[in-house]
Amino acid sequence: MDPTMAHTTGRSGPAMTEDRQPDSTEPPASDQRGEDPARTVGGGHPPDPGPDPDPGWRPDDTRADHWRNVYGKLAQRHRPRREDVLPFLLIRAFSPGDRGQRPLWPPVVCWESPDILLIDAAWTGPFDPGRLVASPTAGRSYRLFVRVWNLGLLPAVGVHIRAWWVQPGFFGQANQGQPGYEPTLVGGAMVDLDDRTRADSQRLIELDRPWSIPADISGHECLVATVSCPADQWSGRWDCNTDRHFGQRNLTVLTGQQDAGPLLRTLGDNLPRLGALHLTHGGPAAGPLLNAIAGGRLTIVPPQGDPFPTTVTPVPFDDLRHGVRTELEQHVLTIIRVEVDRTIIVRSDLLAALLAERNAPDPFTDIPALPGLIRDLPREDIDLVGAVTRRPLVQAVPDALRTLLDIDNLQAAHIASAMGGPSRSQHLLRFTATELDGRLVGGYSLVVT
Repeated sequence: MDPTMAHTTGRSGPAMTEDRQPDSTEPPASDQRGEDPARTVGGGHPPDPGPDPDPGWRPDDTRADHWRNVYGKLAQRHRPRREDVLPFLLIRAFSPGDRGQRPLWPPVVCWESPDILLIDAAWTGPFDPGRLVASPTAGRSYRLFVRVWNLGLLPAVGVHIRAWWVQPGFFGQANQGQPGYEPTLVGGAMVDLDDRTRADSQRLIELDRPWSIPADISGHECLVATVSCPADQWSGRWDCNTDRHFGQRNLTVLTGQQDAGPLLRTLGDNLPRLGALHLTHGGPAAGPLLNAIAGGRLTIVPPQGDPFPTTVTPVPFDDLRHGVRTELEQHVLTIIRVEVDRTIIVRSDLLAALLAERNAPDPFTDIPALPGLIRDLPREDIDLVGAVTRRPLVQAVPDALRTLLDIDNLQAAHIASAMGGPSRSQHLLRFTATELDGRLVGGYSLVVT
């Protein structure tokens, strides 16, 4: 081999000849590196004195805020959304549009879950939307299904679903544990859910045993369900307004000659000792609700002849004869118990007209504040927009609706007809219970047709 041929070493550095001697033209390493400093900390010369300060200088307060904003943007750390890194479980409170945002009320109702579904236990085949039961009957058994969702990008493993039934009323966090509001377990199930990019991120799960309704109760009971997993746990709060893991179905559907009086008396009897009851009309919201829980059709039971099906036809707001439009509903009536033996009943349309004449603000833009506003009205104003009664609420609530609609009974068809709208259309009446300071107690919905 030619001794002058360069040899590749496979590493960077000066070329090496065959006898591996360094290139004599390279300076020594010490010359390239230089000498170590004598003082490794501090050192140097003191700075030269600067010019004399400007005697006319004044601090600029806005400059400090400017640089705070600049540094704040530079130092900002963007925390990822929870659903982008962990499971995000949900039982919907309403449909359509529930993505797990909480709280909902005001103004969105939170007790009309479309994900708690019933089918008569006599049917043993696969889930069939055509067999959904909107209003269960006391003494019968029903298969209970819960639709659960994972909106996160991580699969949810070990998802535990449970459901309970509770006596009809305004069950929630505020009255949990009170007599008559003790939940009774129906059953449960365990599943896994995929992440939200896959079809199995949403599943309809049947519980391990049916709901057998005792024969001595009304059939208007509330149904509640929870979903939880180790990576996204239910808080334990029985509150559908603040916890997306907790779903609630407080709903009764009455048709034809079925009487709403017993249910209204029960709701009146369960109002807080000092509290308010708002009656509102959901208008078109009845459509998606009934499509979800009743498969898009209802059965009418006439006084004579065989039952027959009818399609879901919610009433538009423009067809209603009573109430005042709010952001999402039509506000019809407010009932306030201000003392144990003193109840104020106010019609919403008359109250709105009275305050409009006086150029007062619209009272229905802030529903939680409405009880306080009514309580402070002079007696002569209350006589113009409503009435004061000493009857117990078990009587006052059904009587107030009967007086408002000018009907002699509370059969479903009579209520629907007096409210307005096409024949056999559905009216979604919502009863929202609050404390006098506006805090939500709970709600119950009644569909009549």
